[in-house]
Amino acid sequence: MKFSKETIEVLKNFSTLNIGIELQKGSILKTLDESKAILAEASINEEIPNNFAIYDLNKLLNVIELFGDSELEFKSDVLTISGDKKKVNYKAADRNTLMLPPDKPFPNIQSRVKLSIDFDSLQTIFKVSSILNLDVIAISSDGDQVYVRGFDNRKIVKDDIIIDTDVKSDSKFKCIFKVSNLKMLPGNYEVSIGERSAIFQNKDRELKYLVAIERSSEFDIS
Repeated sequence: MKFSKETIEVLKNFSTLNIGIELQKGSILKTLDESKAILAEASINEEIPNNFAIYDLNKLLNVIELFGDSELEFKSDVLTISGDKKKVNYKAADRNTLMLPPDKPFPNIQSRVKLSIDFDSLQTIFKVSSILNLDVIAISSDGDQVYVRGFDNRKIVKDDIIIDTDVKSDSKFKCIFKVSNLKMLPGNYEVSIGERSAIFQNKDRELKYLVAIERSSEFDIS
């Protein structure tokens, strides 16, 4: 078996959420960040033959990339990475030492608002938020237009960034996310917002994130 470029990209992204992961038998990858604020799931083209727990995903990915066009052979307690007359035997971790996602289907939410956010808008708001040291991003409506705003919820920095969307809403709301919880792989996303969480569904691949909404969020503002 070989991991495709797309699968490596997903695993690298998942390693930013949680350095440990259990690859489960089948073609679905899942991870849960250590604060339990982000649940991520992706469908891949490869078929994992058996469950395999990994304590440090970054180390494994570094070895795979070092070997280049490497072949992967899964066994119950060891993953053999081979290529060009060399191989590494990577031992399975004890799954009980890892923070793992719930063993159940990806949750559905009752959506209060849906919108699409394109790649360029996401990249812009992330980059500006980093430059200006903004800690939250809000998807809000003033009772007419839905927009995305990056600002400082700590009220230390006075600057902000606002991006308009093409979505209209006759209700007023402010749905707030920590910037640190928005670690999605770059792409175009369909966003479904509920009262406690939101689902970011990548429109270009089978990849989605369930992200917690901050308690300071407001709905049905009069």
